[in-house]
Amino acid sequence: ISDAMNETEDSNSVVSDAERGRTARIGARSARVVRVIRLVRIAKLYKAVYESTRRNKIQATASVRPGEDDDEEEKDKQGSESRVGKKLSDVTTRRVIILVLSMLTILPTFSVDASLKLPTSGQFGADLVWLALQAAGPVGSDSHKAYQTTLLRYIYYHNWFTGNTECPSNKASPACPTGFASHLYWIGFTGQNLTEMELLAERAQLTEDVVNEWVASVHQQDEVYNYGSMPSDAVELLYGNWSLCTMSGIPNEKLGISLLQKEIPGYVDWAAPCWYDLRPTERSSVSAYTMSVTEAEELRMDFWFDERPYAKIEADFSIATTAFVCFVLCTAAMLFYNDVNQLVLYPVEEMITKVQAIRDNPLRAVDLAEQAYSKEVKDEKVWDVLGDESTMTTRQDKSILKKRMAQVKRCLACYSSKPSEPMEMVILEKTIIKLGSLLALGFGEAGSQIIASNMIGSSYGVNVMVPGERIDCVLGHARIQNFSVVTEVLQSRVMTFVNQVAEIVHGVVEEHHGAANKNNGDTFLLVWRCKEMPEDEWDELWEEELTWREKSKYAEMSVLAFSKIVGAVHRSSTLATYRGHPGLQNKLGSTYRVHLTFGLHFGWAIEGAVGSEYKIEASYLSPNVAVSQNLEAATEFYNVCFIASEDVVGLCGRELQNKCRLIDRVLVPGSTLPIELYSVDLDWRAVRAEKRDDLGRPFRARERMKARQWLEAEKQNKNHQDRNLLFERDPDISEMRGSARQKEIYERFAETFRMGYQNYVEGEWQVARRFLEETCTMQEAVDGPSWALIRFMERPHFFEAPPDWRGVHDLSAVLQGSGVSDLGELSRDLAWVAQKRGFKGGPVVNTRVLCSTKNSL
Repeated sequence: ISDAMNETEDSNSVVSDAERGRTARIGARSARVVRVIRLVRIAKLYKAVYESTRRNKIQATASVRPGEDDDEEEKDKQGSESRVGKKLSDVTTRRVIILVLSMLTILPTFSVDASLKLPTSGQFGADLVWLALQAAGPVGSDSHKAYQTTLLRYIYYHNWFTGNTECPSNKASPACPTGFASHLYWIGFTGQNLTEMELLAERAQLTEDVVNEWVASVHQQDEVYNYGSMPSDAVELLYGNWSLCTMSGIPNEKLGISLLQKEIPGYVDWAAPCWYDLRPTERSSVSAYTMSVTEAEELRMDFWFDERPYAKIEADFSIATTAFVCFVLCTAAMLFYNDVNQLVLYPVEEMITKVQAIRDNPLRAVDLAEQAYSKEVKDEKVWDVLGDESTMTTRQDKSILKKRMAQVKRCLACYSSKPSEPMEMVILEKTIIKLGSLLALGFGEAGSQIIASNMIGSSYGVNVMVPGERIDCVLGHARIQNFSVVTEVLQSRVMTFVNQVAEIVHGVVEEHHGAANKNNGDTFLLVWRCKEMPEDEWDELWEEELTWREKSKYAEMSVLAFSKIVGAVHRSSTLATYRGHPGLQNKLGSTYRVHLTFGLHFGWAIEGAVGSEYKIEASYLSPNVAVSQNLEAATEFYNVCFIASEDVVGLCGRELQNKCRLIDRVLVPGSTLPIELYSVDLDWRAVRAEKRDDLGRPFRARERMKARQWLEAEKQNKNHQDRNLLFERDPDISEMRGSARQKEIYERFAETFRMGYQNYVEGEWQVARRFLEETCTMQEAVDGPSWALIRFMERPHFFEAPPDWRGVHDLSAVLQGSGVSDLGELSRDLAWVAQKRGFKGGPVVNTRVLCSTKNSL
């Protein structure tokens, strides 16, 4: 170190010694790891001996003849280890080995290397400076200049400014003060006689010319150890006057200079004019040893070092050591108990939780099954990546590097070469979830009360005669058109046809928070059940505000869902294949499409089970169910695909209400009061079927899981989205509503129809006739509601309102089949007239001329 202080002539030997020291420490740590590995091998040997002894005992007990002592056999039967026990034993042994290895490997790294403080260089340098000062002559002499050079070398060797920044980037030197964690910041004298200290300080002070000469030589330095540089403000402090520092409680006074006397931007953020301005844990001092004890007590030269970098490193390592020890202890306790919990306690508690969830809400079983399935698919993906080598070598696209990396991951993650057999707890849990899912799918939302009431009871018996519950809900009926002809043509394949339609209907309804209740051939009963309000929170706010919001949400969801179903059915490439079916074309014509009509109504219903102890069915009973069914039947009379009652439309927002057209005010079976009918005008003929771009390959497990997760996320997002925006931005609905120009035509059409309908309600049927005849021909296709009202006013009233007319159209006779027929007769008449007059292109092109022949028809 003295050689390094003298122009660092032998610094290479110092670097070599440091490297040898680090190599020795690494070797010591490696030896400890080798010893632990030997202990692990001994433990494995003990386990092999134990298993061999146990197998010998089993073979010995197997040879026991009848009548002999079989106590050992009974002990072996009682002590047979299950798969859970074997797994617990293996995991515990593995965790202990990993824990010990991690402690022996990581803990020694959380220690501070004592060489960072470099007490030897500081002490030896202090002796050299003191001896040089004692030998120095008057100021200006060569000996005094030698003293100043020695002091400057000491200051720059422990350069505070370089040590707290970075080594000079333009130097190729491998060492500088940055490699140390202790740097000089105060130089001075400590003594009992102030006069003597001042006299000695005059000799010890540096002169400006010597300092500038030294600084110039440092800039041209080319040694192994680079001193770095100081800012100009700090250089001026070197040849400045020495100041007195006194501290209460310390008898001796100190006289010296501080390199941190003032704040220097970019270097010194905290000024320390005196030695005591740093905390005791952040400073240390050295003094010359080349003097007697008496001389040191009377007058000595002190060098104070700033140890804040060292204190910071030591604090960081102390915190890391404490954190690691706490982590290891906590991890050890948690891992040992976690193995028991994971293999025994947690599966039992999880099963209890899931059974309780199914008990409280039987529909929850479907969600639990989805979650378990998602987890199972993820596990399959892990085994697909971390599979055994024989599986991976069959794949041509896997490189050797990827296979080796997978093997390393398998070893680090402690996976075996093949997935083990499922534990008994897992088998039991899967069975419970599957049974609950089957119950939920079989009974549906309407049967949840039946399942819940039977699971709450303590008896083993099953009681299916559960009282019903009155609820408010949106009831929807959907019907497949021309189903009898389709059944006759498709025969056994009609089940596939119905299921394909049901997949679209049920999927869209479920996405919009509805539930499918009953499938009866060509009809689907769909329900949006308004949730019950908690009894402890029931107040006027719930009753007036939140209840209306809940009903409004489900009403808008139902309108949006039925509109999307219309587009989805005609967009489906699967259902589009039936358009070219020869049998269906022969029976229904070349323009046949799979088409559904819908009726929507809001009201109360009794939710419960219908049947006996031999067979039950969850259903909804109410006159409102019949109303929704009759509304769907009225779609054929008005030649529309979607009719909603005023109870549904009135619950929707203003924007969505504007998209529904009031077409009539009627009486239908099931309702004693007149009902206003609204139609959502959707031109389903404008929807083009999408092309089949798949290869006929069914969804794989991961793809099915991703699709379900995406649908669930979309379902949850609809709770917070504006349903009107969803209606406007849906591509299928936008296509059925028409382009911007068609929307302008529709606005004029709607306004004209509104005036015609108003005159129709008021009894001004001649005026209503002119408006409605105009609306017949304003769009590309004949407007069904306009033509239906015209036919009603003409037959048998001849456009004269009856004396008792109150603006209510009784549809009971029409819906029961004893009154005016549906538009099938009208369509035939229009087609006949078109043929006679020689028009081509069908009724879409010739509506204006055909409507002018209404009287002749």
